[in-house]
Order: sequence, then structure tokens, then C-alpha cells
Amino acid sequence: MKFSAQSKAQLRAFAVSEKKELITQSFKALPLLFLLGSDGAWSATNMTLNFNAGPGNNSFYPGACNMSDAPVADNACGISPTEFEDEPDPDKTPFFQGTYTDPDTQISYWHIIVGDPATGFAMESYTPVINSYESTSGGKPSKIFQRGTESLETRSGNGWDPLGLDPSRNFDYTGNATGDPTKTIMRQVMGGSWNSTTNTWSCQDSDEYCSEFLKSNFLFKPIITQQINEPDFVHKFSLDMSTIKYDDDSTTGELTNTVVIIDDDMPEFDPKAGDFKMDNDSIEISMPDSDASILNPNITGGRYTYSQCNDPQLSKGIEHCWQDNDINNWDYQVGTYSYIEGDADVLNYDWDVYFIPSQNGGISGNESKCANSLAGSC
Repeated sequence: MKFSAQSKAQLRAFAVSEKKELITQSFKALPLLFLLGSDGAWSATNMTLNFNAGPGNNSFYPGACNMSDAPVADNACGISPTEFEDEPDPDKTPFFQGTYTDPDTQISYWHIIVGDPATGFAMESYTPVINSYESTSGGKPSKIFQRGTESLETRSGNGWDPLGLDPSRNFDYTGNATGDPTKTIMRQVMGGSWNSTTNTWSCQDSDEYCSEFLKSNFLFKPIITQQINEPDFVHKFSLDMSTIKYDDDSTTGELTNTVVIIDDDMPEFDPKAGDFKMDNDSIEISMPDSDASILNPNITGGRYTYSQCNDPQLSKGIEHCWQDNDINNWDYQVGTYSYIEGDADVLNYDWDVYFIPSQNGGISGNESKCANSLAGSC
């Protein structure tokens, strides 16, 4: 796919001139992705992760916004809904929120699509509907049906400050990282090539950058792939954990990680720069003017477990961790991740490091829109 000058500049933030830092940062990000986190009991009918709302979906407030292929036209996409009209929202990101009911199990799912793969980013997920308006993750609910009598902040729920830019608002408020990975399927793509005729995304050697997070089965872990293609530098990474359940910490994912340097002017390091190939249980480093070096790595990718909350509840046959149905308290118990080696506390992660203000005009939520005079009903 072709990128604008601005997009190319952003992609080159992983610059070829900073190859060493690129590889380091890639490895730092991967453990976090492992945390984001499906067999017969959770098999679902017609749930396709192709960024298309498709048949069988019902729009749910706010419905479809800035999308041409949604089952309904744009609906309630304003920044501050009132009983009679919507105040236009400066954020024009394509967005769909609907519900899909499995015809075989009659279980209803929230179906969310954000972005457009043709522009370089898209994410899609299905998560069970709990207690009519909640899901299998936490966060402050929105009082959308009390509009006109409540403030914009109250009506926004965790959309008031979705990334927790205010340090006093943690995961309990935002809901970030609280989801049960065994009760969602999702896909996220960046870069790559989108075929609008076949509605398919792919990562080609001609693409400068592409990555995919694919979790297509409820009870199993995801597949993570990343590829960077530059004239003098090619990096390919794949970790396939799609055959590993969340109660299994003894099985490693299928891992491939390669770096090829095609630069005669590459400065010398100690040891000298060379190609790198990691294929499951072996690492091969090819150094200039020397024989290849073979190493035996200790792979822990995929060796983690997720445990549900201590006091799960039941709603329409689905276990979840909401402890009450009180929209004012939003009492949600989080589950826990355990790692065979090392640790990462995803609940305390600084999510706003992923926020690029220039991409959304400095907007990170309705609070920011009010602070920047972008909303009139604050």
C-alpha cells in the first residue's frame, strides 16, 4: 500500500538509521502484545474478522459512524447527543458498534470495528453481551439513556478519558487490560495491503510495514506477525500461539524472527553487524568475515496463563466478573496473568504512550474535546 508523506514519516520512526533500536523496541513491545490477549463450546457462526459489519448485525447506539459499508447509515455520531440533535464530532475515525446473535447458540456479542484497513489501521472484535449493556471487561459505564439530564462526562463513561491521561483514573475507570481473553476474538492490522474487492488484508514484501494481531478462537492464544521492508533492512517476526489454551504454560509458540541487512556501508559494531535468524529452538547469526554462530535460545513466548476473577457470576450461561448490575458502582473483578519466566503488570501499563496527538488533533477523549473547546455541551 502507498502511504502519505506524513504516514511514511511515522513509519520511519522505526528508522532504518536506528536499526539496533528498532530491534530492541520490537522485543520490548511483544510481551505487552502477548497479554492482549477457541474450541467447540465457544465456536460461533458467521463471525468473520474482515472489518466488514456483514449480515446478521444490528446497530447499537451510536451505531455506524463514518463507514460506508455498515448495515445502517451514520447514526448518533455527535460529540454530545441530545434529545433532538447531535453536535458534530471532530474525530472522523470510522467506527461501528453493533450486536450479533449467534443463530446456533443465541448468544449475543458486541461487534466493534474501529478504523479502515485501507488507510493503514483497523481493529475488530466480538465480545459477549453481559447484563444487557456490559461486556466481559471492566471500565466506567456510560449513562447514554439519561442524556439531557446528565453531564457530558456522565454520559461519556470511560470515553471521557479512555487512555487514563489523568493518573488518578486507573484500569478500574478506563477498563483497559481488564478483558477476559477467553471470551473475545479480535484482529488488528497496521500497514499492509487491503484488497477492497475481496475484502482481504495481506502483508506483501512490497509493503514498507505491516503487522497483525489475530485471535480467531475464543479459548486459544493469538498469532502475532510483523514485517518491515526497507531497501537495506528486512525484519520478519511471527509468533503463533493459536494452538495453546490459556491454562497452558508448558507449550511455547511457533517462533520465527529474522533480520536481513543489505547495506555495504553499515557501520561496524562489536560484534559486527550481520543477518539474524531465529527459528524456534535455534538462533543463527551470520557475521561478516566469519562463520555463522549457532545459539540455542530459551523461548518463553506463549508460556503464560490467564485465570478468571475469584468470584465469577453467570449471565445467560456466560461466566463474567461483574459483581453487580449497578451502573453507578461498576464493580468489576479483574483476572490475573501468570508467566513461566519474568513478569508484566498490564493493569499498570501507561497506555497513553500509544497516543499520537497529531493524528487526532490532540483529542484523547471527550474531556480533551471540552478542554480544547471542541465541544459545546460540556
